[in-house]
Amino acid sequence: MDYITYLQRFDHLYEIPKDRKTSEYRQYLFENLFPYLLDFLKRCKPLINIEKDLVHTKQDFELKWEQGVFPGWPVSLFK
Repeated sequence: MDYITYLQRFDHLYEIPKDRKTSEYRQYLFENLFPYLLDFLKRCKPLINIEKDLVHTKQDFELKWEQGVFPGWPVSLFK
């Protein structure tokens, strides 16, 4: 995949099928993509309270996960 295509699709994580979400995928997200984007955001928008936003995002995720409506995960997984 070329770089422009990657930039157009990298944030569509919910479109990736569950069977493709392997340990390598998790490693890519948590060891590469997340730290890179966090650092980028801190440099580009230094006045944003990132920690507060991350807490809110985590709470939103946990609520959607409990309700079984988190994008990219089949509803059958929650039943």
